[in-house]
Amino acid sequence: MKTRSKIGLLGALFGFHLALATPVAAAAKCPSDAVRVGPVCVDKFEASVWDLSTVPANKKSNLIKKIKAGTATEVALLAAGAVQRGVSSDDYPCGDDGNDCDEIFAVSISGVTPSHFITWSQAQQAAMSSGKRLLTNAEWQGAAAGTPDPGTDNGTTDCNISAAGAVVDTGSRSNCVSRFGVFDMVGNLFEWVADWVPTPSGTCATALFDADINCFSGTTQAAGAVALIRGGFFGSGTDAGVFAVIGGSLTSAGSSSIGGFRAAR
Repeated sequence: MKTRSKIGLLGALFGFHLALATPVAAAAKCPSDAVRVGPVCVDKFEASVWDLSTVPANKKSNLIKKIKAGTATEVALLAAGAVQRGVSSDDYPCGDDGNDCDEIFAVSISGVTPSHFITWSQAQQAAMSSGKRLLTNAEWQGAAAGTPDPGTDNGTTDCNISAAGAVVDTGSRSNCVSRFGVFDMVGNLFEWVADWVPTPSGTCATALFDADINCFSGTTQAAGAVALIRGGFFGSGTDAGVFAVIGGSLTSAGSSSIGGFRAAR
């Protein structure tokens, strides 16, 4: 009887430990559209923003499930009737303040033009609708590590910092990848991060490293807060890099042709 009790107790304890271990093991795996960077699943690609207001109700629920699971493809989005926004103009179906942005979703897929012309608030809402969020500044910095900086731009495989003179498709520059497997964190589009900070005085300071642009020197209270944008864009040249940082306007002025974002879970 005692032996059975011990076995039962050990089994209970063993089962308890298995129950504890299972969620930990599951947490280590990220969806296929993202890679693990420390405790965070960071999207591999700059976000494409999709408007689902045009999707029939009988298809929308399943499509949203795919978006949140990281399995939505461009083909599936288009077939369902979704429309990508921010490809060539500020055509988002909601206001710059994001308060009515309940039909836009951020998706991480390769081979598409990343969405730009987007404000911080719109980007935040698109990420949240997809079960994601904007990266913090520290998370962005960590995820960018190992991306060539300052690097060159051969127009085909290097980071998009000068040669194309325009935004290029996500993941199309095969050498522009961090040590974690995150693409295009240098150049292509500046990327919003979550952090709000006091407005810089407008003076660019000496680069922290690698000649990367550092326009975050001094502060002024005249214009309130800004949000940080990182990495540089397709016209930054050697100013682009993993340490490039600027304060971006939270108003409509932040809706720029050179700014996008990526999300994380």
